[in-house]
Amino acid sequence: MLGFRFTAYCIAALVIVVIESSAVTLQLIGFGSVTIGHQAEMSCTVNSSLRIVEWRKDLTLIPLSNSPGSHYQFNAEKSSLVIAQLLAADKGLYQCIAETASNHRIPSNSVLLDVLVKPTIFPMGAVVREGSSARLGCPGHDFTHVYWSKDGRDIFHKTGYRHNGSSHEYLDILQASPADAGKYNCTAINNYLILGRSAFPTLVVEYAPVIVQGPRGKTVVKGYEVHLFCNVTGVPPPRIYWKKDGAFVKTLGKRFEVGYAEGTLFIETAELSDAGLYSCFANNSVNSLGKESKAVKLNIIGVQKFYAGEDAYKTVLYGANETIWCTSNHSISNRVIWYKGGKELETTNQLVAGSSGQLLIFQATYNISGVYECNFEGQLLPPGIKLFQKVFITIRGPPSAPELLSVSLKLINESVAIAHLNWTIPFDGNSPITGFTISVGQGRNNLIRKHVVNHLASAVSLVLDVLKFGVPTFFWLFYVFAHNVHGNSSQSNVLIREFKRATNLPTFVSQATIRPKEAASTPVHAINSTKGIFTTSRAIIITESAVVSDVYVQVTVPLVSIIIVLTAIFIFRRRSKRPRRLCPITVEGWKQYRETEWQRTERL
Repeated sequence: MLGFRFTAYCIAALVIVVIESSAVTLQLIGFGSVTIGHQAEMSCTVNSSLRIVEWRKDLTLIPLSNSPGSHYQFNAEKSSLVIAQLLAADKGLYQCIAETASNHRIPSNSVLLDVLVKPTIFPMGAVVREGSSARLGCPGHDFTHVYWSKDGRDIFHKTGYRHNGSSHEYLDILQASPADAGKYNCTAINNYLILGRSAFPTLVVEYAPVIVQGPRGKTVVKGYEVHLFCNVTGVPPPRIYWKKDGAFVKTLGKRFEVGYAEGTLFIETAELSDAGLYSCFANNSVNSLGKESKAVKLNIIGVQKFYAGEDAYKTVLYGANETIWCTSNHSISNRVIWYKGGKELETTNQLVAGSSGQLLIFQATYNISGVYECNFEGQLLPPGIKLFQKVFITIRGPPSAPELLSVSLKLINESVAIAHLNWTIPFDGNSPITGFTISVGQGRNNLIRKHVVNHLASAVSLVLDVLKFGVPTFFWLFYVFAHNVHGNSSQSNVLIREFKRATNLPTFVSQATIRPKEAASTPVHAINSTKGIFTTSRAIIITESAVVSDVYVQVTVPLVSIIIVLTAIFIFRRRSKRPRRLCPITVEGWKQYRETEWQRTERL
């Protein structure tokens, strides 16, 4: 009877627990597996008489927070647990705990949250010698298998390869060859194939130099460039040398140069002594003894130049445009190359070698003058044969401006002066200078004298009328032009000569030189018309063309004053009782008279 009662009690308690447990249900919203970094949510459903009091993971209490930044958040409306961004550590069994009104706690069923983690792999390359074994690896974690491929082809069970490791994370190459070198693809996967990850370990196979193609013999014309090719492979990249007649060719600081990337021997200008047997030699760290190609013969022949026609002489005017043709036309030539000074003519703004063999000249200047060669070239011409024609081009035009070196003045008397000019003989513009023009003036519109010398000269003497305008001229301008059959040169520099009026006669006092294309303001001496003394003022303005503008000072003396002065001189001479008579025409008499007159005028 007692045993029956105990059994009934246990059955009743078990029924109560099952009923209470079924009142709390936990389920994962969505799939049972969630990718790492994504959000997971578990909903806990309870009867109305129960309330959720806590959440557990692997029987460990989970700290809950309603703040937006916390990792675990409790949604009271849905009675759910939200994990914002899954971590690998979030994988485990989750439960929600409900509590009755009598503080009796009822756990829910357990739900497994599986966090899907992408595989992590670390590629391992290898460097081996040819014929040795090599191992490539992609070790890591969170994967179940590794698949290997090369150049897009699976190498599983391929001859010469062997997989190692519990997940095939290692690949062994039994006897590595240059064909095995390159990048390999290892793809690691786990139980969820969509989470595969790839890496690219590299295999480097070192091998001795191999000469794929050696140089070929050739015949080259003296003075031309020479290129001998040698195609070599090897790992590490081999260093390539060249031999001539069994001895290594020195390339530093010579006409020889080797392009180590492509192994080409370059000779800048071939000479007859460069002929011989050439071979290329290559070595690297795998084979220090090196590999040598078969020797080939290089022949150098001299150039034989033949005139294609008579010399041509061309004259072009300065500043003109002109087209010059070679007079010869040969059917065996399909190309014309122009040379000057032994070098191929480069295209400039003034010289252009046309596609049809003509030479185009634009805005001709004197530096274009010279001896040109038009060389005829073509595939039908035998090696070493060159046809050419000389063309003498002369640019003719006006001469350059002379340089006025000096101007010296000598006063003969009160009315006559002699000017002596010296200048340099300028460039004649490739046409003989026929003469010079000397200009003397007081300004642009006040030309006193123009003198033409109709022969080649570098000096001249001119007679100048000092009193041409009734009074002495206070400054004069001198400049020179050269001319030939093509025209006049530009104006030379300007020399200015200044005069100072003393008590009676004008005398030369100073000089100034103004170069062309200079502007200046030069002090000059001007006569005060009241007292007849000098004051300083800036009266000369030099323009760009180096001609003084019409700014000058001039004293005019009334004719009546001159008559009165001469009458007074005559009376004075008649009344003088001195044995020595002063003639006003002499220099001493003129000075004494002027001093006496000025003193008398000041007293009045």
